[in-house]
Formats: sequence, C-alpha cells, structure tokens
Amino acid sequence: MNWTHREALKPSRRSGLRAFLVLFRLPTMLNSGQKRCASIRQLLTNGNQLKSLKTNNRRTAYPSIFSRLSASIFLTVLLLAGGVAVGQNIGQGTPGLSENSALPSACARSVLFSFPVVSRNGGDAQEVPIWQAPGNQAFFFVSGMTIDADGAPNAYHPDNIGLDDLANAGLPGHWDGVITDRTGEPLIQGPDDPFPGYYVSCTALTDRTKARTDPARYVDASKIPYIVLPRDVAVQGGAQLGDFAVVVNLRNGKSSYAIFADVGTMGEGSIALANNLGIWSDARQGGRRGGILYLVFPGSGNRQPRTIEEISAEAQKLLEDWGGAEKLTSCSANQAPVAAAAKNSDSPASASASQSVAN
Repeated sequence: MNWTHREALKPSRRSGLRAFLVLFRLPTMLNSGQKRCASIRQLLTNGNQLKSLKTNNRRTAYPSIFSRLSASIFLTVLLLAGGVAVGQNIGQGTPGLSENSALPSACARSVLFSFPVVSRNGGDAQEVPIWQAPGNQAFFFVSGMTIDADGAPNAYHPDNIGLDDLANAGLPGHWDGVITDRTGEPLIQGPDDPFPGYYVSCTALTDRTKARTDPARYVDASKIPYIVLPRDVAVQGGAQLGDFAVVVNLRNGKSSYAIFADVGTMGEGSIALANNLGIWSDARQGGRRGGILYLVFPGSGNRQPRTIEEISAEAQKLLEDWGGAEKLTSCSANQAPVAAAAKNSDSPASASASQSVAN
C-alpha cells in the first residue's frame, strides 16, 4: 500500500480508542495464526476494518483479561521502542512507503553510438541509441525483431516452399542466404542431407570443422536462439560472431539467452529465439515491431557455434557479472542518458574491421 496516496489519520479520542481496542484484543488475534497477523497489520492501517475483524474473531476463545493486558502492555513497549506511538499519523516512518523513501537506484548508462534504422514502409530513418553501462563493454538497445530462418536446413527451397521467402536469400548472382557453387548457382541438398531438394542455407557463424556444403556447418535457426546484428553495430560495439547475448521481450517479460550468429538488419533473431520470447516465429509474416531489448557481451565467445546448454550457461554468468536481471530491468526503462558519447552513426566502419566480423 502506498501511504503517500492516503490522507494521514489525525489523532483523536476516537483513534486512541481504536488503537486501545486493537492492543486489548491482540492476544486473541495472535492465537488465530499467521493470517490473523496479517489482519492486525491491516487493522492498524485502517480503523474501518475493525468491524470485519470483530466478525472474524467471534469463534475465537477469549483469554483472561490479565493475559490481554499483559500482551497489550508488551506490544505497546515494542511499538514505542520502534518509534511508533499511538495517535501518530500512520504511514510516517514506515520504510519503503513514505513519500521521501529512496527509490531503487536508476541505471547509469550512456549512449555509445546511434544507428539509423529505416522503417519497412520507406519512411524517414530513426536513430536507435546503443547504450552502455559504465565499467563494462556490454552494450544494449531496444528494437523490434524480424525472424531469421538462415541456417535451418529447410529454410529455402527452389519452389519457395521453405520456412522463409526465397527472396530473403538473395537474387540470382547475389545470393547471401544460401551456399552457391563456382558458377554462382545455389547448392541443393542431396539424399543424405537433412532436407533433400532444399538449398543449403548458411549463417555468418560457422563450424569450420565441417565441409562448406554440409548443412550442419551452419547455425540452425529453428533450434538455436541467435541474434543478428548489422555489421556496423557489431564493429562499433566490439562484438564478434559467437559472442553471447541476453534478449528480453519487454511486452510479456519473457527472456532468452542467445548467441551472435549472423550479420544482417537491426533487430533480428532466429526462429528459436522468437519462440523463447513468445513472438510469432513465422519467418515470412511473424516478428515484432518493437519492445525487444538486446544485451550483447562483446568478446565473450570463441567464434564457434555452441550448444543451447553452453549458450545458457555462459550467458547466465555474463548477465550475473554485469548486474543481473534487476539492473537489466532498470536500464531498459525510458530515461534520459547520463552522458552522451560521440555519435558515430554517420561514420562508416573501416573495411578491415568489417572483415573481422565476417571472419
């Protein structure tokens, strides 16, 4: 109950009488168990509940008057020792309830840089601030989520019956979501592959111990929760493929650990990640326009695909070291930046740095 939104009760004879009645009947209430204790606290805060409390105590055996007086005197001593006197305005001096009580400390954060994002309808670009807390290289931002099917062996099909629209894999001569042969034609899975007849879909993060034409070389979007970052965001934030992340759906409170596995647009995640967050995971029509928080830990990975168990264990440790879920909740609140760093959204990343992300 927020005492600051209630008018304080003025001391009077009536309030003094109510307080005395409460103290006088306390032993009876205590014998009623824990639930009765809760009723006592409510009665102390609202004298109007006295009537209902009397009704609840009709079946309770009355102790002797001496027992009542003893308990009343004992409680009075405790109350006085705690600084709460009979007739005092209720709510004053109550920890966490007064108007001047200290609120949880706000997240100290600053804008690391901003990244322009163009809306799907071709409107003006909006700057997405990339935040960073002091003393840690991790960065975070709030955006939407488009669904990425890349890496799933059934992501793309020549007849466009895969998980995702074939147009999202690129165009003839400019394929980027599927593996091509030397002539530039997409490779098709054979009879020994997971989905014969489908294209071999790829991700930027790969298992180099497997052949380039092996669908298992790539991170399966339908099984592994991964995030996608624009190349410039990864470079300026210091993130490398294989780094870990935590993603939170601010609309329903669901969260998931993830791995940075592909390079693409701002605010994008795998099918498995969307499922974990309670987001419609259809790669063709699903996704979320906003309200998704991404927390990325640069330098935390080994540039290799990882199992779900490894992703969860590593990302959980990183989140705890960073400050935990409470800090993440505080930092996700809409507040003005504590300090602004240089705005680098208009500065293109160097070619060498961009190449390091892809590798």
